[in-house]
Amino acid sequence: MKKLICILMMLSLLMLVIPTSVFSASYVGLGFSFLNVDYADKRVGMFDDIRPYGKLVRLGTYLKPTLAVEARYIDAWAEESASDSAGKTEFDFHIITGLVKADLFNIKEAQVYALLGWSDVHLKAAGVSDSYNGITYGCGLEAPFTKVGTFSYSMEYIHIINEELLDVHGFTLMFNIRFGKLLHLILKNSQGVVGDS
Repeated sequence: MKKLICILMMLSLLMLVIPTSVFSASYVGLGFSFLNVDYADKRVGMFDDIRPYGKLVRLGTYLKPTLAVEARYIDAWAEESASDSAGKTEFDFHIITGLVKADLFNIKEAQVYALLGWSDVHLKAAGVSDSYNGITYGCGLEAPFTKVGTFSYSMEYIHIINEELLDVHGFTLMFNIRFGKLLHLILKNSQGVVGDS
């Protein structure tokens, strides 16, 4: 939880120094990841179908109306038994991902999008630390809570990494804020207050 708070503080400081045009096209998301992991290591054991759950934070900005870049951090945890052992092993996953997000088409109010990027996966288990990296891809659906679209929720399937010793994929659920639309909403409401007075 402390790591998540530190990341949010750093993202907030970053927002203070980036240009207004970039800020207005930016968004932040908080949510949860529900992953499925296959992992094999001689020092730890062979594990099939590890089910870590974790916290997720993302920050992105739209470069064009339908094209965005974003960074993500996932902190996940699981406890599983190896297929060749009866004992339990604790797993900690720290995943940093850079993505290109392309909006594809709409289904009513919802936006369907594709993801493509690169991930670094840091894994700790049974006193062993390993790092893996590889191509990340996925797809998602984002829908607004209101017509203005300031607040939205998104659901995704994402394949974070697919290497010989480590395969990580699963689903995410996030709640998002679009800064530009939030600023527009605040200004609109403040003008209404001024007009009423």
